[in-house]
Amino acid sequence: MEFNENNQNLFKVLISDKTFYKEYLKDYFKRYSDDMAILNAFLEFNSKKIIDIKDITDLGDYVNFKHNVFGFRNFNINQEESILDETINYNFIHRKVLTLLNCYHGFWSEIDVLEKESYFHLQLLRITPFSINNETIIQMILMSNLINNNIPPFILNSDDINIYIECIRANDALKFKNLILKNINEEFNYVINLYKKYYGLPIDKDIRELLLLKV
Repeated sequence: MEFNENNQNLFKVLISDKTFYKEYLKDYFKRYSDDMAILNAFLEFNSKKIIDIKDITDLGDYVNFKHNVFGFRNFNINQEESILDETINYNFIHRKVLTLLNCYHGFWSEIDVLEKESYFHLQLLRITPFSINNETIIQMILMSNLINNNIPPFILNSDDINIYIECIRANDALKFKNLILKNINEEFNYVINLYKKYYGLPIDKDIRELLLLKV
């Protein structure tokens, strides 16, 4: 099932309500990690329409603060911890991320949004050891990019984790795109019901047409 333009417009209306949007993000982070300390960092990061390496490093300052680390974490890892066969020297991580950002803002900018986000996300995850020590940063980048394209973020359920790992290993962006589609549609329904609950509307009432009038 595609996430069509109508759904994007509906989600845009929902997050345009700034009071509800903050409540939704609080709810999301409680479900995602229960680490509310990084919510403000995400809001700051999400306000950047065109992200660069400094924005990602600044996000890392907040996410990794509890580890007494600024920017990206740099811990020695065992090869067994990686789901890929190869790792790169930590000193090359910034260069690899910068290259991906140049592609993301350059010749990838014309392709389908979900295809672009799927490929970008997988490529970040395939930078080892960056992906092992900085998973939260990578997830928050995807969350932010989706929201800025009027698409809800999502949380993988336990049944999807093995598929997710397969996508990373095989670098299968199409399969991951389909996984994203399934989860964003589920999250979209969740957001609408949360909106109804927040404003005391009947759960069984279809409010989509009413919301579209605000577009």
